[in-house]
Amino acid sequence: MAVILLLINGLGFIGFGFLGLVSPETSANLIGLDLLGADAEIEIFAQYGGLFIAIGCFGVWGALRETMQRSSLALLLMVYAGLGGGRLIGLLVVEGAAGSYTFGAMAYEFLMVAFIGLALYLAKPLQAMR
Repeated sequence: MAVILLLINGLGFIGFGFLGLVSPETSANLIGLDLLGADAEIEIFAQYGGLFIAIGCFGVWGALRETMQRSSLALLLMVYAGLGGGRLIGLLVVEGAAGSYTFGAMAYEFLMVAFIGLALYLAKPLQAMR
């Protein structure tokens, strides 16, 4: 279960990250953002490009190396909890109606918190190094 979750989510982050690097306008449009200047576009390169690729690589690393599995699961759990929690707070404080992107992303994020939390709970602890 853990390896599958790490691979799916790791590759998903990497894929979306490459989209952010190759076409920041497309990434911005998918999430409903307007790029109003160079700083905004560079932010897409950094956050939705570089950061997403780094998170994805850590997930794939955990899928491929058993010694990294628990750390990778923990990172993804925190990432998804932070994203979903941030969206939930946004829903509570932002005026106006949120779109299907927000609700779909939040549902996926909380679903991943549940699945990754279960996988982390079930993952066998590593033997202590001697």
